[in-house]
Amino acid sequence: MCGICGVVPARGTSLGIDRAGFDRLRDRLAHRGPDDAGTHWHEHTATEHAVALGHRRLAIIDPTDAARQPMSTPDGRFTIVYNGELYNEPELRHDLIEQGVRFCSASDTEPLLHAVSRWGADACARLRGMYAFALWDRDEHRLTLARDGLGIKPLYWTRTDQRVVFASEIPAVLMHPSIAAAPDWATVSGYISTVRTTLDDRTLYDDIRCIRPGEWITIDAGGESLRVTRTAPPQPTNSANTDASLYDVIQDSVLAHLRSDVPWCSLLSGGIDSTIIASLAIKQAGSLRTYVSGAPDAADGLADDFSFAREAATAIGSSHTEGPVD
Repeated sequence: MCGICGVVPARGTSLGIDRAGFDRLRDRLAHRGPDDAGTHWHEHTATEHAVALGHRRLAIIDPTDAARQPMSTPDGRFTIVYNGELYNEPELRHDLIEQGVRFCSASDTEPLLHAVSRWGADACARLRGMYAFALWDRDEHRLTLARDGLGIKPLYWTRTDQRVVFASEIPAVLMHPSIAAAPDWATVSGYISTVRTTLDDRTLYDDIRCIRPGEWITIDAGGESLRVTRTAPPQPTNSANTDASLYDVIQDSVLAHLRSDVPWCSLLSGGIDSTIIASLAIKQAGSLRTYVSGAPDAADGLADDFSFAREAATAIGSSHTEGPVD
């Protein structure tokens, strides 16, 4: 997982934070991305629209400098910060190459950047994966915030003094000087009764919202006040696989998740779901590290996953590690 953040004000408005302060805001997400950090920064001038985009990187696909973020198109018009992974990146890259795009990296960030900059929200139906991203259009003074259809990757935002502040986690949003940590009592009440930390797009903090799963929010910052448009574009479908067996569908999904340029592992509880995933993964890769964690003594031992995970790991032949919590 990576961490993304940014500040975009209305035209003629300052960022409300200096470069050092923004880098501290960005680095509040360092635990999400310990491998690298990057900032796209422009202060308000007579010719420049103020914008700050930050990224903390966990390098999984193409760990070279060619895949660093924030990443911009060759003409500098579009800049993206992105957290996620596209499982159909090779197919998307092929389609873009046929349209004349020349790539400089093997990352999935670059195909995403070109897809959204070319097709806008219509790109959503082509994106098979998990993602949260922010795309800045320098020429149109427009910010797009988007989240995958299942809401796997988080993204939070707020409006304050004609500025949008967003980040992968709320503590980073709260580091902007103009934002105070005030409770949203309706959500707090809901949390106490249901342990849910959001109500629709409301969070435990007043005026800080989450991007809904599958939602694309466009913020037009070209005027003296911000204009916000919300859409829910069509998601990708697997209509071609309607006749596939359940085994084939699950195997296809597992294999799509295995693309990585670094070692990977699997959590294993010994239950049906995690055991199926781990067994299919080890058949493909030949070896696999599995992990189980929890409180072995909880519920008088009735909630103990360790023995089941140990049995499953032995059966599939994984290199298994236990992490008990006392």
